Amino acid sequence: MSRDQGHDAPPPRVACVGAAAIDRKFRLLGPAIAGTSNPATASVAFGGVARNVCENLARLGHAPLFFSALGNDAAGHDLARHLNACGAVTAHLLHVDNTPTAEYVAILDTAHNLQMGVFGAGAFDRLDRAYLQASWPAMADASWIFADCNTPPDALAWLLTQAHGHGIRVAVDTVSVPKARRLRGLLACVALLVTNRDEALHLLPEGPGMTTADMTTQDLATALVRAGAGAGTVIVTEGAAGLSVADARGARAIPAHPATVADVTGAGDALIGATLGALLDGAEIDTACRLGAAAAALTIESRESVRPDLSRALVHATARLPSPGAIKGHVP
Repeated sequence: MSRDQGHDAPPPRVACVGAAAIDRKFRLLGPAIAGTSNPATASVAFGGVARNVCENLARLGHAPLFFSALGNDAAGHDLARHLNACGAVTAHLLHVDNTPTAEYVAILDTAHNLQMGVFGAGAFDRLDRAYLQASWPAMADASWIFADCNTPPDALAWLLTQAHGHGIRVAVDTVSVPKARRLRGLLACVALLVTNRDEALHLLPEGPGMTTADMTTQDLATALVRAGAGAGTVIVTEGAAGLSVADARGARAIPAHPATVADVTGAGDALIGATLGALLDGAEIDTACRLGAAAAALTIESRESVRPDLSRALVHATARLPSPGAIKGHVP
């Protein structure tokens, strides 16, 4: 078991905690047929929600710290070297002996939409409370911590409670419907929640006959702010329909940017990375969300999970917004 020695970097303002994996994408060449082999094209890349968010932040000029558990194998070390080369700080990554680096398999249909995703955790299961407790001194100076709900429940609960108690803002991505439930009872510790319609509903107090059809994304975002005692900001995404953002001031709709779809994988991670990056630059939340939507559109037009040429200049130009120095304002 070992820890990476990352290169020197400026003191980080954001720490990313969660999944890192090898992404294997299979793009079907025709309609999916259950119970048999389907012809497809294949590609391999580095992935994982928190890893993707971290790389997006690094490509946008920040120096994020990354915390995750990888195998002590070629895949794990290649992943760490790539992320470090992008500008992230990987000094505290954990490499686990005799356990493979996690893998995620995405099956995409002919319209490039996700049909099925499969995650083999491997070494990622070692991202536990003990590891986070040992790593806490390295996170304690960050102004933001991002965590994805792939993080094991006990570790996630400890991290959110610890950060909240120390006045560090936490952003969380719910990842999936089953994993969204890990945040029940913890919303008051979350400064920025990013979720989608289905995941959002499973975070709300259960009501008779309640379905996603009963509530708009603005309704869901507002209800989640109230469920967290109004302390945080909630973003509810709805794909090509855009997103809704809600806080103590109410709910607003932010449209999606038009994009020619090459691959939807990683779009949500780009949205989170660019939104967080804009908040670090001093943008107010609505502007940050518009920049996040622009980054998502740029990523959708790339076959990579993280667009290789992503930059602040490209995101701001796509969003038709001024440079970071001109958008200082409220930070939630």
